[in-house]
Amino acid sequence: VWFAWYRTPGVAEGIHTAKMLNLFSRNTASVGIQIGCFFEPINEGAIAVDSFTSRLTPTGQVFSLYKPHHGNLLVDAGSPPTDQDLDWIASINEENDTAVLTIVNSSPNRMAQIHVNIKGNSHASVLDGVLLSSKDFLPASIFDVQPLAPKNGENGPIGVDLPKHSVARLTFDLRDSA
Repeated sequence: VWFAWYRTPGVAEGIHTAKMLNLFSRNTASVGIQIGCFFEPINEGAIAVDSFTSRLTPTGQVFSLYKPHHGNLLVDAGSPPTDQDLDWIASINEENDTAVLTIVNSSPNRMAQIHVNIKGNSHASVLDGVLLSSKDFLPASIFDVQPLAPKNGENGPIGVDLPKHSVARLTFDLRDSA
């Protein structure tokens, strides 16, 4: 990851941002992080501004994807294996009985298949799925934003296919549907 003023950032910076947000979220309590700040997001990181237009960079796209975690209660979703390319965090919004899971596949060349099982809630269903993916991760690459359609198992794990170098967010309804 390079300073944005030396070159146009790309999907690699977005993947790095997602993994750092997961790391910070998992370790806030143990290291005493109470607040965070993104220094210089305009034209040096999250938002690219030209004379008459603006757009989110891949870093900005990741920050936008993580917005639904804001204000939620972080939950222990297990620790990602240190020798694999997958990383994740999960949070719960107790006011509306939803859970948010964000998963990163940082592999530059392998897709990943994961299975999500929400312990103690066989009625959980997916409300929303969003996928950030790209055909490459070179400088100036940008994520394509598309719906993510997981494979719902009948009272079992929910299957998700993650393309190489991608970030996905799933929102679950935790209310009892019975």
